[in-house]
Amino acid sequence: MAVKKKEVGLDELIKNGVLRKGNDKYFEYERIPFNIEPLDKLIGGGLPTKRLTLLIGDSNTGKSLLAFKAVKSIQEKGGTAAWIDAEWSWDAEWAKENGVDIDEILVSQPESGEVAFDIIRELMRNKIDLVVLDSVAALVPTSLNEEALSHSPMANRARMVNDGISRLMSNLGEGTTLLFINQLREGIG
Repeated sequence: MAVKKKEVGLDELIKNGVLRKGNDKYFEYERIPFNIEPLDKLIGGGLPTKRLTLLIGDSNTGKSLLAFKAVKSIQEKGGTAAWIDAEWSWDAEWAKENGVDIDEILVSQPESGEVAFDIIRELMRNKIDLVVLDSVAALVPTSLNEEALSHSPMANRARMVNDGISRLMSNLGEGTTLLFINQLREGIG
């Protein structure tokens, strides 16, 4: 015997918050300025809070510099930032030169992509204001760490990143802003 689904009306979806009007206060969020006036103006005042933003570009084009500016901005407001260093390239002196209070930023160098996403999820649960991931391209699945050097399937990496981001999205509304850095690639591999 088939169970008949109850149809839900549009008014009920709106009443329950499943659907909202475009001008609903739910969609209002603060911004984290980079304190680079033309850039902040171009993007509406800075990074949107409680959202995931991806900084993507060629190598050595200022992505980390912009992330440091966002960290500085959060710290100046009394907030807490974390830096997930999947590149294993954290440079405290360069961070300090760019205004980051290195005594207050939390830094982790995870051994795998899965561990990086677990750490980010915990930081979100603990309501850290800003989490920077440097970089998506450097995330290595545990399975790849255990494979022979010549074996490097892109599908494993893509699946791990997709799963990791999917698990983070449901926690975004709780307060943490995610800023992920990634590099442009010419081709696969």
